[in-house]
Amino acid sequence: EAAATVRRIFQMYVDGYRISEIGHKLTEEKVETPILYYMNRGIKTNARSEYPEIWDLMSIKYILSQTAYAGHTVNFQTAVKSYKTKKQIRLPKEDWIIYRNTQEPIIDEKTFETVQQMRKAKRARTNTMSRICFQDCSTALTAAII
Repeated sequence: EAAATVRRIFQMYVDGYRISEIGHKLTEEKVETPILYYMNRGIKTNARSEYPEIWDLMSIKYILSQTAYAGHTVNFQTAVKSYKTKKQIRLPKEDWIIYRNTQEPIIDEKTFETVQQMRKAKRARTNTMSRICFQDCSTALTAAII
């Protein structure tokens, strides 16, 4: 059941649904969220939510970013800065080691890569639009002040 939900999330994203639309649709249809999945099976998790039955955007983004769903394992994403503090730091992607085909994939490689490219393009477009708006708005504001 959880694998079918993951497949559906990927397919909805490929079909052009925004992450918020995916969340609304899954919540509306009362599809089990990751938090409810853990709670219903007695699995301990650090995830907490005031409304565990509502799909949040971070859960969907997390699912869309997980290489494990394509059948791969990623190691060395984090490291401990000091054995005394046990504080973890996130390592740059070029330091990660990806072991391919270590498990049965839920999502085929092509779909996974398509989603990653779509997300990357969307982030680039959003960042560009934010810069343009900021530059235009600050220029207009400067002209209004003068």
